[in-house]
Amino acid sequence: AVVLPRLALFAWAAWRERVLAGAFSFDLGTPYFRRVLASFAPSSARVRVIPYSYTLDEPAAAGLNGLARHLFGDATQLALRPSVEFGTEARAADGLARREDDLPLTLAVFNAAATPENENHGLFLDTLKSALDAPLAVVVDTAPYRRRLGGQSGARARTDERCVAWQGFAAQRGLPIACIDFTAPDLGRAETDLAAALGGSR
Repeated sequence: AVVLPRLALFAWAAWRERVLAGAFSFDLGTPYFRRVLASFAPSSARVRVIPYSYTLDEPAAAGLNGLARHLFGDATQLALRPSVEFGTEARAADGLARREDDLPLTLAVFNAAATPENENHGLFLDTLKSALDAPLAVVVDTAPYRRRLGGQSGARARTDERCVAWQGFAAQRGLPIACIDFTAPDLGRAETDLAAALGGSR
């Protein structure tokens, strides 16, 4: 009368605990948890940046740095590589390790003032993709193109068209891409656009 009911209640409670535990889970890859976990990592993360035929000025580098910190926490640093010049695309991965634990993401950076071409921009991306066993994403800086267009009629539409061209170009290679103005980046939008690459990191 005493023992058997208690055993039944214990068995029911244990079963209920397992059911609830299975239904309650955290996605540690979400932006919030990714940034929180970064603060407990033994070393700060670095985001590798490899520009193609584009020398980043100070405002552009600051914008990229803000993006990196938004993605992986305030201690994140940029590992900025020298710009890969036109004609040297096949050597873009020279000196790069296939994977490094503190490099959760590599960004291939382009200037939106250029139109994507398979013979150079494509070769650059293909070289990096085949050389790296780690997440790779494309980021296109729209600021130089916006400055070039200035106050011309239809400047916004032309910038959007250029971004669509780059997005299709990256999609052909299965790479996530974000078109952002490095001088005033929309960090939330960039994070959404790069989600596929971020899912493979930390």
